[in-house]
Amino acid sequence: MTPERVFSRFRLYCRIQCLVYLLVGVVGIVILAGPPAILEMEKTPALVLGGIFLAMGLFFLFLFSMGLNLPQRPGAWVIGLVLIFLGVTNLILVAFAMSLLRSWRKPEMEAWFGRNPS
Repeated sequence: MTPERVFSRFRLYCRIQCLVYLLVGVVGIVILAGPPAILEMEKTPALVLGGIFLAMGLFFLFLFSMGLNLPQRPGAWVIGLVLIFLGVTNLILVAFAMSLLRSWRKPEMEAWFGRNPS
């Protein structure tokens, strides 16, 4: 597979991850805005849970949105690798992330980013 095709798959992967984490953030907002009785929780734990979901969703949304516009530089290859590793922990996309990781680590891909493949 050509480096351009691998990078286009990477961008698709980042878009999907952005959607996933956007939904996580929305769940956080719903938890924060809704009555805690729906979750059968007290108010304070519901606020903490909603805040965690919102913060986690926004943080990862920001990270994966950065991956959409990676420049063709050596450091960007490392950022992409980290983002792919983060996706391995996501059960929804683990197969896609593992396939992408296999392609991302090839010497042609590193060379495309201007790294010296080792």
